[in-house]
Amino acid sequence: MRLNKIFRVAIFIVALIAVFQSYKPNYRIRSPRLGNPQFLTGTEAFSVVIDGLPPFVSADDIKFNLRSNEILYTLEIKGVKNDVFTVTPESKLFPGAYELSASINGKWFRNPKAVFAYESFPTDFKIAHAADLPDLDHSDGEKLFNALLNDVINEGADILLLTGDIVYHGGADRYLRFYQAISKLDIPIIICPGNHEREDWSLYIADYPDPIHSNLFGDWNIISLDSAHGRDQLSNAQLAWFEKQLIENPDKKTLVQIHHPIVGTRSIMRNQQQFLQLLVDYEVVATLSGHTHVDAFHTISGAEWIADELPPQPWLLTTTTYDFDVAPAPNGGLVFPGYRMLEFENNALVSVGELHQGGRSFMSRRVDLKSKLQ
Repeated sequence: MRLNKIFRVAIFIVALIAVFQSYKPNYRIRSPRLGNPQFLTGTEAFSVVIDGLPPFVSADDIKFNLRSNEILYTLEIKGVKNDVFTVTPESKLFPGAYELSASINGKWFRNPKAVFAYESFPTDFKIAHAADLPDLDHSDGEKLFNALLNDVINEGADILLLTGDIVYHGGADRYLRFYQAISKLDIPIIICPGNHEREDWSLYIADYPDPIHSNLFGDWNIISLDSAHGRDQLSNAQLAWFEKQLIENPDKKTLVQIHHPIVGTRSIMRNQQQFLQLLVDYEVVATLSGHTHVDAFHTISGAEWIADELPPQPWLLTTTTYDFDVAPAPNGGLVFPGYRMLEFENNALVSVGELHQGGRSFMSRRVDLKSKLQ
């Protein structure tokens, strides 16, 4: 009987060893990353999240670096909780974009354009906003997408927000070309998903694994939400997470990007009033949306704003598509292709668009797309 028990224990141990030997961990740096970057000044601590860590891997088996061109900084691990590592740079970073690297058990993993360092955060800056991008079809859509990136750089944008429907129809080739194109930009890019990302959700979250996230930039908290979770709605859990971010950052001014408009045509449905109340209660400055392929400016009451001065905040902005696929009338907004430029002075949002004739105001930058195809 005793020998039989020993035999069973031996078999279990052998099987356990076989499992460990056959285990192939699927590590990756979850955040920060391209699309969900970390902003830094000085040598302050920040968090790095690693996916796929088994319980028997210790902090001694992991090393972190930041690299910009040929400049390499070691990151010192200050603490570990589950899969979250608190790290600090060994010395003050030169301003610029950095690749974040992690060595796990001797194998390196890299996230390009994951960290952006500043001497000090600017108080005057520009944020470009675009949504509903052209299809990456190796033809005109590809030309328009590259033209958008060029326009953003030529306008002197300091940050680019891409608010959903970034890759229509999915497919590994389209996602790869999109990733390769945006990784060439040396400004931070912050991304949230739209409804078309659900066409190939597994590929989207492979590159952008956090559909909702918060990015602190100086005096600002830029929050990215997922309105296509449950299809055109905000779940109760996401709404609670959103309020938590607002509570935990009371000294920050808040800018929100979310694919579906907050009010008006084809807007969010579930928890709409609760979301609007949070915008008021926590004095959110503005929301940025897309989805409808038109351009509009609404107030918290749901009315479209048509005047030559800015109304009280929050401002509910919908940016048109940078594509020929603008929506037909009636549409609850202006029909033209383009993108939006937000201008900040002394850490205040002072401009959200251009004045247009006919009473319409503060609209996106109009673009002659045919000229972009020459």
